[in-house]
Amino acid sequence: TYVYAEAGGAIKVGEAVKADTNSDCVVATGILGAETHVGRYIGHENEERIPTDAVDGDVIIVRLGL
Repeated sequence: TYVYAEAGGAIKVGEAVKADTNSDCVVATGILGAETHVGRYIGHENEERIPTDAVDGDVIIVRLGL
């Protein structure tokens, strides 16, 4: 299952993400279990080729779960 979300900062493809206080996705930096992870960043909206890293404000696709 995939969801569209807004990036709350720089995110590299494949990184685990969590929701911040503004409901934006940010990189999950803690040890698993210490944070609530949403999923993994897999690419931008409407990106057809090789996925690129995201920056603050980008609409991104997150694969739910780890």
